[in-house]
Amino acid sequence: MKKYVTIAMVVLLLTGCDGENNSEAGDYLIEDVQIKFDNSHDQDDSSDRDGFQKQMVASLKNSLDDVYFSVTAKEIAWYMDGRKTSSKVQGGRVELNDVWYNIKPGRNHTITLVSDKTWACGFYSCEITSTLKKADTASPKLVELKQNFAQQVKAWQVQLDHEREEFKQIPMADFAGLLFSPSGGFDIKLPLKVEASLNRRESGIYLRRMNRLVIDKDDKHTLIYSFADPSLGIQGDLMVVNGKREDFSLVTWLSEERGVVFQSANGAVYYNQSGALESLYVQYDDVAKRYFIGLSHTKSLNDAATAFSFLRTMDWRYRGNNLISMADIILPQAELEKKYQAKVSELFDIVEIHQAIRQAVENNLEKPLRFVDPGSSMGRVAIKFSSQDFKRDIDIALFAKPVAELMSEAQREHPEGKQFGDILVYGDTGEEGYDYYRDAGNGLTLKFTVPNEVSNLAERILLISVLRQLDTTTLLKIPAEERKNLFKYSIKRYVPGEPTDRFFVINEGLIDSRGNLLIPNPTDGYFEFSEHQSFIVARKWQDHGDFSYSQTPDGFIFDERGKLLLHMPVFEDLIDNRLMVAGEGDNLGLYDLSRLRWLVKPTWDELQWQDGIFIANDLTPGKDKYARNVERQYLIDVEGKVLATGKRIDIIKDSDKLMVVGEKQQVSLINRQGRVLFNHPGSQLSYLPEIDGYAIMVSQPDSNERHLGIFSEQGEIILPPKYGDYDVQGDYLKMWAPDLRHCTFFDLRQVKDWRNHQPLQQVPEP
Repeated sequence: MKKYVTIAMVVLLLTGCDGENNSEAGDYLIEDVQIKFDNSHDQDDSSDRDGFQKQMVASLKNSLDDVYFSVTAKEIAWYMDGRKTSSKVQGGRVELNDVWYNIKPGRNHTITLVSDKTWACGFYSCEITSTLKKADTASPKLVELKQNFAQQVKAWQVQLDHEREEFKQIPMADFAGLLFSPSGGFDIKLPLKVEASLNRRESGIYLRRMNRLVIDKDDKHTLIYSFADPSLGIQGDLMVVNGKREDFSLVTWLSEERGVVFQSANGAVYYNQSGALESLYVQYDDVAKRYFIGLSHTKSLNDAATAFSFLRTMDWRYRGNNLISMADIILPQAELEKKYQAKVSELFDIVEIHQAIRQAVENNLEKPLRFVDPGSSMGRVAIKFSSQDFKRDIDIALFAKPVAELMSEAQREHPEGKQFGDILVYGDTGEEGYDYYRDAGNGLTLKFTVPNEVSNLAERILLISVLRQLDTTTLLKIPAEERKNLFKYSIKRYVPGEPTDRFFVINEGLIDSRGNLLIPNPTDGYFEFSEHQSFIVARKWQDHGDFSYSQTPDGFIFDERGKLLLHMPVFEDLIDNRLMVAGEGDNLGLYDLSRLRWLVKPTWDELQWQDGIFIANDLTPGKDKYARNVERQYLIDVEGKVLATGKRIDIIKDSDKLMVVGEKQQVSLINRQGRVLFNHPGSQLSYLPEIDGYAIMVSQPDSNERHLGIFSEQGEIILPPKYGDYDVQGDYLKMWAPDLRHCTFFDLRQVKDWRNHQPLQQVPEP
């Protein structure tokens, strides 16, 4: 609020009469000031607004006693805080701070100044009426004000003279800085912290008038960059604006300021109209007709000198020799820190960075990645740079080549790059990135890529000290027998695995845990591998071109050393690590890999391993060429012996028994060894675990009717086959009549213990 009180006070106190002024010449004192606010367009809360406006008026009136005016026919001058300011009158009006006032001579030696309704009161629209009363030259108050003013002027001049001498003693030594180019033709050398703080003004309001130059953020030809160094209390702007040379005059600009501490041909350090210390430097491009202006605000002479020392480097003659460049990257850490006036340990969390690097290396060296050439694919390490709000990534890669060989390859790839020892620098001046190659032991080389968009040039250079400090002896060790296979295979295709796996699938085929190629892929496709305890099974995918593949029926059996043991033209499955369902042509058999012989030669159309048993099928053609029907099924043990034959063989759900449906509506219950537990006429058998019994569906001779009964595992009748269906509901067995319209209930416990409850009696419906 103080800011807007000050604005309003200046506007009010600088209200002079000018033009042809009919008022009496002489000295005047402020008699009264009235402010009328127009809040009709204001959306603020009225209670807060009214309180603010009252405080503004009160603060203003408390300051009026220290001001007096001098009025002539041509101008009005006012005296305040040791400074005289004047304004000319035009046609009975005067303009003060872009606000126009009407001058009205009054009675009793008074002058009234009435402003246009405008935004003269800070953010508020208001009308200001000031009454000035002529004072006698012997008036005690006027005499006192003039004496005070004279003392203020003298004190100010003494202070200014002292500060001018003091400023001359402040050294403006060369400093380590970065070259910044806001626009073609303009450059400036900035200290590290200032350069890091640069921020292009692209939002908000920025409007400044400097003589006839108007610096407006919204003008497409104007560039504005803010900068700051909080540690020195420096903040300011770099501005590029179109204009004629005569649009700005340093002499004219300084004549309107309060006091000049130091002035050169193109810059100055001075106190502005508000009494704040500013440093200014200006350059002009006659060809482009553009101004480059640097303006900073500081609180002390030393800081003003610091600001002026870097603002003046927009003139190349003041840039010195201490310009930061990528050539500094070869300097030892101590020399870098001395030159840049920075501590690596304060800029970076070295321990955290080294831990992140070690983790990235371990990730790249996990199996099978350590055997796969990463190509352009790299790992990343997130690093917090002190000038950045968020972490930025650098890239890290591993190679099984020496530094010299990699550096030679890099220079062939980037002939424009510059080599500094084990570092290759590339990019435009001031925007360079670099690759740093570091011997990591184990026959490995670490490559760090620090791109040019990461932080600023100085921090990119200082980072090299962190990377050099990395203790490579703490990195993951690679066994000697694996080093020859590091990054050996193509990254085009590989299957991620666990480090403890015995085998890994890569583009070239199957490798062991040491990276040795055991089974190469065929030239006309690739293998799909599955690992078994003593064997490796490979299924071939045929390449048809244009990334089109199809699986062939072939099966290849290899031992654990990659030796081919067997090739089957038709391969279906490998069971228990020794029994292979395979065949030739259209028939399948059972092959024993442990004995390398057929247990059953290819005989059946289908052979499947189901829940611990083999079931084979004979098929007959169906209604169309793609459909085939099961004609007969066989139960086969693991030695290839046929245990049972039937039209259908099913594994009974929730039981370890099987159902065999015979040729003449005969159903059998057998165990897994093929022993028949019972036979009974019927077409379907299901297990009831609640009573450990079986439901059999019996078809009646010469009839479409089917009746269902309940039997024990030994084939004993529990409930005769005279029902249509069954259902277990809680503690009851529900038996439906053949027409499924009526049902009978039995106690489930009695049914389960049926031998002791014969005959079974139905119970009421629950």
